Amino acid sequence: MKSNKNLNGLRFFREVDDNIEMIRIYYAGNTQTEPLSHVYIIDEATKKKSKIEVEQLKGWTPLEPDGYITFNIVDVKNTKGEIQKDVIVTLQSIPIIKYAHDLKPYAICRQSITDIFANLVCQTEEPDIVGLSVNQDDCPSNFDFMIMLGCDSIEKSDHYNIYRSDTLERDILPMVKTEEYDLTLDKLFLKAIKNNPNAPILEMKESYKGWTRSLKGLLKENNFQSDIDELFGITKVQFEVEKYLEKKILPTNKDVEYDAPTEDLRLWLSSVFKINIKEATVLKYNHDINLAELNNSTYFFLRDVNDQLYLVVYNVAGEYLEADLEAKRQEHDFSTDFRIEFYNKYNRDNNK
Repeated sequence: MKSNKNLNGLRFFREVDDNIEMIRIYYAGNTQTEPLSHVYIIDEATKKKSKIEVEQLKGWTPLEPDGYITFNIVDVKNTKGEIQKDVIVTLQSIPIIKYAHDLKPYAICRQSITDIFANLVCQTEEPDIVGLSVNQDDCPSNFDFMIMLGCDSIEKSDHYNIYRSDTLERDILPMVKTEEYDLTLDKLFLKAIKNNPNAPILEMKESYKGWTRSLKGLLKENNFQSDIDELFGITKVQFEVEKYLEKKILPTNKDVEYDAPTEDLRLWLSSVFKINIKEATVLKYNHDINLAELNNSTYFFLRDVNDQLYLVVYNVAGEYLEADLEAKRQEHDFSTDFRIEFYNKYNRDNNK
């Protein structure tokens, strides 16, 4: 079997007795020409890592991924003809690739580029902040999205299949050998502070004006997890969803219970999504859920403070009226409990 970079990050499952076992390939090589004899996997239940022969994958069924992420070290020539390295990360939707045959990234994150959003939130006219992550939904109309990919050559590239339930810190980055990316970013960081009079102090920091010293730092600084969530229609909240669920009886079957949001959570969700939610069912999301079966339903995803992903299936009752909701707000003070997560890279000491 020839190596296939598309195997990286892919999950496989099989049924054993009445249980489903699942493994994930966290590394299968990155070339298309060398014969592939083995892969490195992690058992999803035990988190135990091992190396197995490719033949051992027989009997396992691949689980179709939701997204595709690439990590790249590129070479860029400056006006003097000198080569400078940079780091670019891209995010794509598998359904868009598969059915629309569109390879354009949904989101791109890059280190050595001026942050076009900094002017919107910083007080100075020239905030001089670098590092940028942009997706197709939040890209300003006057900004050339694809310029984010500009380079003269690609020195290194790692590709991974990802799933809706994945997070960068917990699932994706642990699969990536980040050493070369970290080294590249660290060199860019040190070059950026070299002539600064406070260089000895800045050298103790992990970031400065958007220059970061690690791949993890670059993605966190530019809130790339938010781009992943936007691609998959996920709202990240700063509370534990399970604490605000209550059991209800299914009207059509008195023996069946389901989880529903409390009244306060229902009202808050109505205000966030601008819909008049009448009833809702909340499910912990897993790969057994077939979203195709919900084509005639309305739903959204929540990822809570514990990174647990929930599917919320709801129906509405009439038009959403903000005035009516505001009146109910006076009766239910839920603003201190329910919040959407937001990471602000501009309000940080290390950007000074």
